[in-house]
Amino acid sequence: MGRIRRLVNGAPKACNRCSEVKQPEQFYVNPSSSDGRRSYCIVCSKQYYYEYYAKNGHNVRARSEAWRIDNLDRAAAYQRSWNAKNPKLVRKAVDDWRARNPLKAAAHFAVMYALKGGHIQRSPCTVCGSEKVQAHHHDYSKPLEVEWLCSLHHSVAHRSPLEEFPLANRFKGDDAPR
Repeated sequence: MGRIRRLVNGAPKACNRCSEVKQPEQFYVNPSSSDGRRSYCIVCSKQYYYEYYAKNGHNVRARSEAWRIDNLDRAAAYQRSWNAKNPKLVRKAVDDWRARNPLKAAAHFAVMYALKGGHIQRSPCTVCGSEKVQAHHHDYSKPLEVEWLCSLHHSVAHRSPLEEFPLANRFKGDDAPR
């Protein structure tokens, strides 16, 4: 059986990074460590993660995006759960976005009202043919000129330069999706 050593309540501990002696409350909890706390203090832990992200942020974002794509249902369920628990934050974020992006917000409302009024109709995703689609604006100053894309292809279209992601209406000849 392994050695079990726990800190006495209130006993100070030295940070392995900055070597300062601090109270246990100044260390994150880590149930797997012998004393129940991380070896770096909270300040050093935050500094370490900021430095790591600054150096490896592209890899972190790529892994996160890959996980999200592989787990769309779980990611969507988590997002719905978070939104339901935080309606005031969601409302504030939406209002802030609309204030920062009035042209985009106006285009979104124009599409919504045109759909309700029957002036335009949804069509399948122009890339994969999915029926569950969103309106993608190439030019927000032309609010009713939209391309219908599923959520996956819509997010890719906003994250990629046009050359990297040729949408179906830009395909020519044999490049067209099947």
